[in-house]
Amino acid sequence: MLNMPALAIGAALVAALTWGLSALLMDRAFRTAGPATRVHGQGPGPASANFLRNAFNLVGFGLLWLLGGGGLPSDEVLRALLISGVLGFALGDVLFFSSFRWCGVQTAAMVGLLSVPISVLLSWVWLGESLQPRTLWSMVVVLLGVAIVVTDSSSNSEPGRRPWLGVAICVTSATIWAGAVVLGHDALAGVDVITGGGVRVIGGLLGALVLAAAVGAARPRTSPRREVAHLTAGLHSLPVLRLLLIPSLCASLLNQIPYNLALRDLPGGVAALLFATTPLFTLPLGYFFGERFGMRMIFGTVLGLTGVAGVVLEPGQDPSAPVEITLQVPASADLQVRPLEGPGHEGRWPRLVSDASGGVHLIWTQASNGTDQLLRSVLSDGEWSEPDSLATGESWFVNWADFPALAIGADGRVAAWLQMLGTGTYSYGVRLGWEGGSTWLHSDTSPVEHGFVTLTPLDGGQVFGVWLDARYTLDEEGDLDPTGAMSLFARSLSLDGELGPELCLDDRVCECCQTDVAQLDDGRVLVVWRDRSEEEIRDISWCIGDPRKVGSFSEPKSLHEDGWHIPGCPVNGPSVTSLGGRASVAWFSAGGGESRVLVSSSPVDSGGSLQFAEPVRLDGGHPLGRVDTCPMPDGSLLVTWLEGPEGRGRWCARRVLPGGSLGATLELAEVAGNRGDGFLRLVATERGALGAYQDAEANAPALVEIILAD
Repeated sequence: MLNMPALAIGAALVAALTWGLSALLMDRAFRTAGPATRVHGQGPGPASANFLRNAFNLVGFGLLWLLGGGGLPSDEVLRALLISGVLGFALGDVLFFSSFRWCGVQTAAMVGLLSVPISVLLSWVWLGESLQPRTLWSMVVVLLGVAIVVTDSSSNSEPGRRPWLGVAICVTSATIWAGAVVLGHDALAGVDVITGGGVRVIGGLLGALVLAAAVGAARPRTSPRREVAHLTAGLHSLPVLRLLLIPSLCASLLNQIPYNLALRDLPGGVAALLFATTPLFTLPLGYFFGERFGMRMIFGTVLGLTGVAGVVLEPGQDPSAPVEITLQVPASADLQVRPLEGPGHEGRWPRLVSDASGGVHLIWTQASNGTDQLLRSVLSDGEWSEPDSLATGESWFVNWADFPALAIGADGRVAAWLQMLGTGTYSYGVRLGWEGGSTWLHSDTSPVEHGFVTLTPLDGGQVFGVWLDARYTLDEEGDLDPTGAMSLFARSLSLDGELGPELCLDDRVCECCQTDVAQLDDGRVLVVWRDRSEEEIRDISWCIGDPRKVGSFSEPKSLHEDGWHIPGCPVNGPSVTSLGGRASVAWFSAGGGESRVLVSSSPVDSGGSLQFAEPVRLDGGHPLGRVDTCPMPDGSLLVTWLEGPEGRGRWCARRVLPGGSLGATLELAEVAGNRGDGFLRLVATERGALGAYQDAEANAPALVEIILAD
């Protein structure tokens, strides 16, 4: 069980409150509109009011995006968000506002509860969320409450009202809302709330403009220009702006930010249920505005909201207690996890490595008074040693995704850290240090990015280093070359710092995804990385070769055609492990608009050819990636990743058995699901594996042990 985020529940209720307040204010504005608010002979209506509030929404989301929004989603997710915005903002909301004149705000709000059973059923069919018999009975209670309100004639006795027309409009609105909620929830998974909400608002604005133009073209006594002018009246008519300003603000900035936060972080059905509590607020607010309701209306409202509570709360649960939902991730029967005490020192971005005898070393970075240190602690008899310093210096580049490395051989060790080469944010290089000396890993020291290093100890006291290198992004004069690209370089080195020749393995790769290397049984190494095509397809590639033989490395080959088109780096590199004559690679992809954690294996033959099988999906539906792998004592492969959606992450682990079947998913730890969690890194042990990740609250390494179940 996992506590449903209290912030998300509170956000949903705030959205319901502000939505109800805006509905009452808009109804009042429509009734009191004077002649000065007419544009082309028409007074402001639901469409123009809705367009103005969405314009405010766009301004608010735009400012928030500039202050800290994420990148654009994939094309498929973008389309889904735009469609969700058109449905919810351009159609559903306008129909809802239009119904006020026919049936009143309270009846309209209650009929809006019909979006609940529709959205819950859609979430069950579309998203695979659970649907219990108790939920179905609660739906019946909701429907009964709606029916009582709709048939209350005393609340619809005002002259000019046609309650059943208003109800029909509301039912249509509720159906459209339900589709928008489920589609938006599915598309927002893994997308930050600011970007996702802003895209949905853009969809609503564009959809409204298209609909207005279509109405103008279809009607003989108007035109697209007149209809668009009427739609946008709040933007160019000061009297209309004055009339609609307050209700539009209530329905925009004060409503949509909490609405989209809740839509992303709550299951689709639960989100819709909490949004539907608007009648709970419009009832007392209506009294404040002078409306009077009979006991039938009050009873129907309370009954309908009782049905809402019946779905959200479990039987016997205290309403003030945290609401709980069951994760759709099976409990693991084949793995066990337990937290481990760390060395007890603060620091950032931990990484685990093993030595030739199987000993475990933990490294991390610590800063103090402008000086950075690379610290190491060794695990012995279940206790961590007092840290020793592998390197100390100033002007280091310390980053959540690009972290130091350590390779330990029988006769020594080599550490790598990142040090600035210039004043630019990403003008840094990879510095090597060993007992008695240090040097740059790369011959190029121009002020561009060199990083994402992997160090792998080889037989014979050698180390193989792989890194990303931006030297080819500069022209001969040292200026930025727009046609240049990040490259993948490699070289061998000894434990005393002697460097072998540099090799360019790929001259166009993704700019900031981690690299990985596995040594095979025959001494060759398999290198994996995220590639980058001219068309901005960023899939995983590999090459194989013998570091001891010049010219032995194969040309880059695509591991699997995910077809992930993304114009920027996703900061999500692959992981590779060699065991039992097989090479296995795990990676994250959002090809086709669907986020996935995948794994594929290939037999290793002496000819250098690898034939990776069709990948298998491991995640639970909302992965953020950040994968790692290591072998387990029984010959299986352990894969870890971060499961989202963003804002409530959890580190997960799963075994891939030698025959290709999958073990159950094991939750390792709950985290925030953002950059502050870093990357969980694994190391194999005699009992299973150790994992290290960043504890953002404690600002220290956190560790877990993963072992096979008895």
